[in-house]
Amino acid sequence: MTNNLIGTYLRLFIRPLLLFLLSNVGYNLNAATRYVTSNSTSLAGGLAYEIAQASSGDVIEIQNSIIVSAQISVSKTLTINGNGNSISVQVNGVDDNGVNNPNASTYRVFQFTGTSVTIEVNDLIIKGGDALGGCISNSANKLILNRVVISNGRSTSTSGGSGGGLNNTSTGVIYMNDCELLRNSARYGGGFLNDGGTMYVDGTTFSENRAEGTGGGGCENKNQGVIYMNNCTFSNNKSIEIGGGINNYIGTLYVLNSTFTGNVTYGIDEGGA
Repeated sequence: MTNNLIGTYLRLFIRPLLLFLLSNVGYNLNAATRYVTSNSTSLAGGLAYEIAQASSGDVIEIQNSIIVSAQISVSKTLTINGNGNSISVQVNGVDDNGVNNPNASTYRVFQFTGTSVTIEVNDLIIKGGDALGGCISNSANKLILNRVVISNGRSTSTSGGSGGGLNNTSTGVIYMNDCELLRNSARYGGGFLNDGGTMYVDGTTFSENRAEGTGGGGCENKNQGVIYMNNCTFSNNKSIEIGGGINNYIGTLYVLNSTFTGNVTYGIDEGGA
């Protein structure tokens, strides 16, 4: 590897990673652990209840799979451990066969907000409805997703049309590690839309996501958004126009060590990858 390439790699990936690791030193030693077993909003053990009652720095342990009847909002520093369980809306935006559901629930699973928070989600399956960011909407300045599956979300023209799985706004900063975006659909940004925010995406798979209006079947980056992407896989994503895998529109995108297979674009514009 030449000196120039080494310098580029350090600047784009190693330095941001070190900053990320250093900023996570020193968790709250007085943090409480709260256990979730239901979707109740008013009883102990309910997801919304435990999040509302939690103090900054607490840990939420999901004990079984849950179907929620409304969006769950998080605006404080929390760690949510899914333990391999799922949190789903009542009727998913896209079914497990990849067919859009015309009667999908018109809300997402999570909305993350906050300017001085660290929200961490581990080992969770999130299955969304029909909303701007069908599974997740993020404007928090530090959202960490580890081994999270984001699936079955949709965003139609009625709900905003972008970010079938996830929508990241201009204030949002996301660290996505070993995740999967599977079978989401939107007018643009099928897997996710980075709308002016910053995302660090490593070891993540994008599969069977669709952009049904314009571009970015796997994901779209726009409005001066910045994405650093390493060791990712894009397979069998598709879009009507530009970028079956990725559409980078007035944004900054760095991609290293990643694989693109079977991504397609239907329509007059080209660019399957």
